This record gives sequence, C-alpha cells and structure tokens, in this order.
Amino acid sequence: MTITYTWEIRQTNKTTVYGIPDVISHVHFNYVGTAEDGRIAKCQGTVPFELKPYTFKDVANGIDRTIPAVFDKDNYIPYDQITDAVLVDWLDASVPQGAIDTFQSIISQQLAE
Repeated sequence: MTITYTWEIRQTNKTTVYGIPDVISHVHFNYVGTAEDGRIAKCQGTVPFELKPYTFKDVANGIDRTIPAVFDKDNYIPYDQITDAVLVDWLDASVPQGAIDTFQSIISQQLAE
C-alpha cells in the first residue's frame, strides 16, 4: 500500500521576544498519511522553539551551560507573512527523523486495519 505523508498545521502559539511581538514559539501539527484509496490516519505533535538562550548548572561537571536560542532577529519573518509553507519548512528542519519514522509506522498500522 502506498501512503502519501503531509504536514497539517493545527495552531501556532506566539510570544514577544526582545521587544518583537508575535514571534512563533510553538507549532502544533498533524502528520497525515493518506492511502491510495483515500483513507486517512493522523498523528499529532508540537514543536517548541527555544527563543531565548537558556542557562543551567551542569551539576555533574560543575559548570554553567547555555543552550543557544533558535530565534534569529536578523532573519525574522513578520507573523502576517508566515504561511503554512514556511511552517512546514520549519517542521521539516525541526522534527527528528526518528519521530517521523515513528509517525509513519503508527499511520501505516492504522491504515492496515
């Protein structure tokens, strides 16, 4: 059975970062599988974006560590210019292949029933 997989954007969450309003902080999505006969199965997920650097104490090594921010104000896209195609590009770049493999396995099993 051939299954076509697509992203479906359900919702976004916004926040203000460094004084810039309406920065997307989360993308909520469905990963959709469509069988040749038109049957559909979906998996839901959410991708959070680290918008500010986060510093924490690495107790095991006795040092502070910082997780860099993903937000790049030099390449900021205003909220009203963000399309589903842009969000899908972000999902393609952010969702690990292992998660996609899991989604596809679940969807394949659902459609096989």
